[in-house]
Parts: sequence; structure tokens; C-alpha cells
Amino acid sequence: YENSQWTNWRHEDGLGAAYEIVRDAIQFKSDPAKASRHHARQKHEQGLSDINVAYNPNYIISMVVQKDGSVWCGTWGGGLAHFDGEKWRNYTTADGLPANHIFMLNLDSNDKLWIGTSKGLSYFDATGKQFITKSVADGIYAESVFSMATAEDGSLWIGSFGGVAHIDQGW
Repeated sequence: YENSQWTNWRHEDGLGAAYEIVRDAIQFKSDPAKASRHHARQKHEQGLSDINVAYNPNYIISMVVQKDGSVWCGTWGGGLAHFDGEKWRNYTTADGLPANHIFMLNLDSNDKLWIGTSKGLSYFDATGKQFITKSVADGIYAESVFSMATAEDGSLWIGSFGGVAHIDQGW
């Protein structure tokens, strides 16, 4: 909302990766539109009638705004989308994310972006060019990460399917 006007972005504006890019990496193969009238209507309204798996780049599950004003959006199968104020850039499994279903985004006290996916928890390395992914082997409770909070001491609380993990800073 700026100058008394709303600006909206959708997939056709660059939000979320194209189906052709993520098709082979889609984890959820059932069509939610077959189980729910809401999803069927949503799919139709968003022009995705020809898609028969869990993919909807217009379905924003999570969102954060960084200190510089850039916006990060987690999509339902379209990966991670970043808006720098002028254009969208989409990140997918092809860029190193463990999955394209993004359930949670969290900025820690150092403005590091944490990405909770259906296959683990990721963040960009110090160079901002490579994703580092943490899994059950690293201490998270389950691969599907739905929530996260950073404590005052820098430790992480990570909510996933079935439980929560508390991870010390420096992880």
C-alpha cells in the first residue's frame, strides 16, 4: 500500500517458479482441488486448471520483510520468491533448496533468512549464494518445518511435524 493505492503481485508478475521448472521436484502428487471445493475454486480462479498436483505459486504460505524492505514469500510448490522492490527472483530445488513447498520463513536476530520446507530447514551461506540445509540428522525433530523462533540468546526453537527442537546458537 503506497500513495493510497494497493499493489498486488501474482504468478504472472513473476511470483513463484514456473510449473515447468518445478514439475519433476513436486513432492505432493495428489491434487488438493479434488479433496476440497475451496481448493478447486482457488485453482480455477488462479488459472491453474491444467495442473493436477500440489502446485500453486500464488498460494503464499509464509512471508517476511527484511530490514532493507525486500520481501520473501514461501509458496505452495513454486519455491521461494524474493522481491527486491523492482523484480521477483525465484529459488527452487534447482538452486539448492531441499523442497519447493515452503512452509515457514523466519529472520533471526542477525537478519539471516531461515526457510522451513517439506524436506528440511535451510538458510543462505555467508556469501548468499548457496543454501545450507539442516535435517533430522542435525537435530530438527522432523523434515517438515512449520515454525521457528529465535531466542534472546540466539538459540533456535524449531517446530516441525510431531514436535519441537531447541538448537543452541552457532549451529
